[in-house]
Amino acid sequence: MTQKLTDLYVKFIRNNYNYDPETGFITRKGGGIKPLGFLNRGYIRVQLTSRDRFYAHQLAFIIKEGYLPEEIDHKDRNRANNKWDNLRVATDSQNNYNRGIASNNTSGYKGVSWDKRLGLWGARLESNYKIYKSFHKTKEEAHAAYCKMAEKYHGEFANV
Repeated sequence: MTQKLTDLYVKFIRNNYNYDPETGFITRKGGGIKPLGFLNRGYIRVQLTSRDRFYAHQLAFIIKEGYLPEEIDHKDRNRANNKWDNLRVATDSQNNYNRGIASNNTSGYKGVSWDKRLGLWGARLESNYKIYKSFHKTKEEAHAAYCKMAEKYHGEFANV
């Protein structure tokens, strides 16, 4: 998703497009107030030239800050919400910490699964290439343990 941009291309984008931090919309300068872009896998995608497409959250950073970070996290996990207060620079790991519950989850809680071998509910969290685990009698206890681990190791990116 990362694109290397020349200073000239950043200048072109900043000179020709507007970003409204309150709405998250990208518009053409002098081209009215109609927001640009189309929905693509939940993200707003904007076609700048015949070859160049960007996600609206990338353009938001280019226009507002003058650069494109490696990763941009949507705090509320809504990929189409590009309001400035919903965007933050993140590492790849931090962006993953903010993911929702997996589609194949059967416990109903993020990071919680049944361990057949032990006959207990396990809480599992990964952070900085380390795995943290604990085992509990109930899935609610395992969820509480996961929440504590996420708060400790994922900080503001914890999503429980």
